[in-house]
Amino acid sequence: MKSSVLLLVFLFGAFGFSYCQELDTNFGINGITIHTFSNVYTAQHQSCFLQNDGKILNTGYAYEGNYLATILVTRHLSDGTLDTSFDTDGALTFTYGQNFEEANSIVQLTNGKILVGGASFGNAVLAMLNNDGSFETGFGINGKRFITTGQGNGSKIEKILQQPDGKILVFGRAYNGNDFDFMISRINLDGNFDSSFGSNGIVLMPISNFHDFGMDAAFQSDGKIVVAGYSTSSQDSVSVIRLNLDGTIDTTFATNGKYNAVFGSSLNVINAVAIQSDDKIVLAGSVSGGAFSSIETLTIRLQANGQLDTTFNGNGFTTVDLRLNAQDNINDVVILSNGEIVIMGSSNLYSDFALLKFNSNGTISNGFGTNGRFFIPVGNAQNSWINEAILMPNNDLILCGLTVPELGDKGQFGLVKLTGLNLAKNNFEDRKPLKISSNPVSEFITIDVEDDFIGSELKLTNLQGQLVFQSNVVAVNQIIGVSELPSGIYLLSVQKDDKIFTHKIVKE
Repeated sequence: MKSSVLLLVFLFGAFGFSYCQELDTNFGINGITIHTFSNVYTAQHQSCFLQNDGKILNTGYAYEGNYLATILVTRHLSDGTLDTSFDTDGALTFTYGQNFEEANSIVQLTNGKILVGGASFGNAVLAMLNNDGSFETGFGINGKRFITTGQGNGSKIEKILQQPDGKILVFGRAYNGNDFDFMISRINLDGNFDSSFGSNGIVLMPISNFHDFGMDAAFQSDGKIVVAGYSTSSQDSVSVIRLNLDGTIDTTFATNGKYNAVFGSSLNVINAVAIQSDDKIVLAGSVSGGAFSSIETLTIRLQANGQLDTTFNGNGFTTVDLRLNAQDNINDVVILSNGEIVIMGSSNLYSDFALLKFNSNGTISNGFGTNGRFFIPVGNAQNSWINEAILMPNNDLILCGLTVPELGDKGQFGLVKLTGLNLAKNNFEDRKPLKISSNPVSEFITIDVEDDFIGSELKLTNLQGQLVFQSNVVAVNQIIGVSELPSGIYLLSVQKDDKIFTHKIVKE
């Protein structure tokens, strides 16, 4: 589900790709990091996030039998090792204060705080941490905020996003007294509801006449909010809505603001959504029943207005078996800089992280792995799967999920770094029009460009893809003030025609 750095896709132009994907041996041990919390309980990984300084956050929860015991958070350095500046050993455990608890999404906010969202005893809940792993006591009550939407009884957060203005959006489900609805809430940085959004900060949106589960969300370029998931009535169905900035339904999207469709006769589940640079919407999940002899992958592309995009595989969707007669479960989707689409999760016949890559038109990218499929053994037991991925600025992928290291062991957090997805060789002109006079920087970025790049578009983004500066090149020597930006890594790009040149900036 849920890739929070998909907005990075515009940064890198891609022409004439030649792939040689492989594990990055500089990450962990031969490209793989496994963190063992305990052999007493099973660790269930759910979400990861790339901080602006390049560190990697992960969260999930632990359970013993059917009892959800505690919340788990790790922070890793860029080489996969634990960051001991976080909770002294890089691994934090805590509870929201109840039981039957989950953590399903984690983000670092623009103010440097870390937000974890999930569920506690049937209610949606958030916890805010400082950068060192301690609780931010100014948020909610002692760093924790319960969002008692609907009637409790299974309400939970599946995804957290931060708006450019700093306000926080959470997505998931809430019980309305009879069944579950999509739940969207907007809160301020102090944990209080934003009363300008929905009804006192909360939107409950029914899709079908039974359970509706909001699983993932993303912003289109105009700031409108796309929420995706699935509905369970007499038949499962794919469900997507679009909200205006104030939380009202955008009736110009699909049919009166809602897209609802069936592809298989028994299972139609969407766990992930990504927005392309042209605002088209890519949905990923699983399908079964009818013409499908097993649980297969399901990938759908909608036009920006919510109608099926028939330029994608000729009909707007594609279903593919990762392995013959296996049960395929897809949890996340990312869009590479050349428009190619990677979906990922598991194929349950083997203990592998599983990926499948499509060309931008929906056909399988046969240059990737074997017939578009790439499997990574992680651990030696029956269960391993990807829950979420981080798309790096150079198109490397950090794959985060669950693994059972040895037969009979408990589940643990597993991270894999896959490299070689971007250009092995490209047809860019042999030129470097973008030069930085000094790096790292503290107050100013001084840029030198070639004469013919005057008038070209110049952008500065953080590692989450958020735009922090944009202008046109006005002189061969140009200065950008960055003194108010937080310390971290940024990407400076200049675009001319169909080519984009980038430079990494380190802000002290």
